[in-house]
Amino acid sequence: PFLQPSSQELYQLWLNVPSDHKMTPPEIDLLGGEEETPVVSVDGTSTVIIAGRHGGMKGAAKTRSDVTILHARMDRGSVWTHRLPESHR
Repeated sequence: PFLQPSSQELYQLWLNVPSDHKMTPPEIDLLGGEEETPVVSVDGTSTVIIAGRHGGMKGAAKTRSDVTILHARMDRGSVWTHRLPESHR
C-alpha cells in the first residue's frame, strides 16, 4: 500500500545525571499523544511539556534530575511566561 506523507518532531536529549547514576544504562522514551506530551495553550502561546511541569501539567519524559524541557511556540505579539520551580531558583 502507498504510505501517506506524515510530519514528526523528534528530540534527542542527552542529560548529565547525578553521580550515583553515572553507570546506569541509557534509556529511551518514545512519547506521543496528548497524554504523554501535554500541550498548554494560553493567549497565543502553545507549550509542549516534554519533561518537568508547566501550567499545572507534567511531561512524561523520565529524568534522573530535576529538569524542565519545554517547546514553546508564540504568535507574533504574544507573551509567554513560565514559573520556575523552587529547585531552579
